[in-house]
Amino acid sequence: SRPRADILGTISPTAKVSSWDPYKHPASLAKYFKTWKGLIGYSWRCMFYLHSTFPELNDRMDGPKEIQFTTQQQTSMRNIQELLRLPNTHDRSSISQIRDELLLLSIALIQHRIGSEVYKSPIISYCAMLSRTQLRKEDHVIAPAVATAAHFWSEPQNYNTNLSALLWVAQLVVLDTVVGNCKKANNGDDVEVIPNLERFCSTYMTNQCETPYGTMLLWRVYLFQVMKN
Repeated sequence: SRPRADILGTISPTAKVSSWDPYKHPASLAKYFKTWKGLIGYSWRCMFYLHSTFPELNDRMDGPKEIQFTTQQQTSMRNIQELLRLPNTHDRSSISQIRDELLLLSIALIQHRIGSEVYKSPIISYCAMLSRTQLRKEDHVIAPAVATAAHFWSEPQNYNTNLSALLWVAQLVVLDTVVGNCKKANNGDDVEVIPNLERFCSTYMTNQCETPYGTMLLWRVYLFQVMKN
């Protein structure tokens, strides 16, 4: 509904607010969901590295040591792992359970309280990884100070698309979660969605919050300024 879209639209790096647009071009949707699936996969790999059940592999694995997974994040990933080990992972019930756990994991990533140590968050660590671009033959004109080995930092206008993808999917995840929780708590009635959605967004998704999306919204402000100059 329009009121819900307006609330989600307040998740903006600038004072200019517009309603959240749930309709995207199919090509954009494919890129957005691919970026989010990359986040889930990245979190999974980092979780395995930091909490490996195979100590003999630890010396051969490399990964970001700054990440600190919350209890809910760890629980959701372990639950997903257990569900994927079941023999009938393709039946409707199993798919529904896996979807629910992926939604819980996504919300847990969004709700991460990070304080001033932003790289505790898997989302922020993933953003840092996305900011590195592989050096191609046609990029030989890049100054040596910019390029490091076979990689260099993305241009601001290019990197901004990654933040847009992560922000749009997060808005969808938050809406789905809040609506689902309200219906579950009120026997299918969703009249409490608006106050709950406002509360969630103001707590976790403004640039005044010490959360992953609070940090990302501030980044977008900086990126807009850099792009202008």
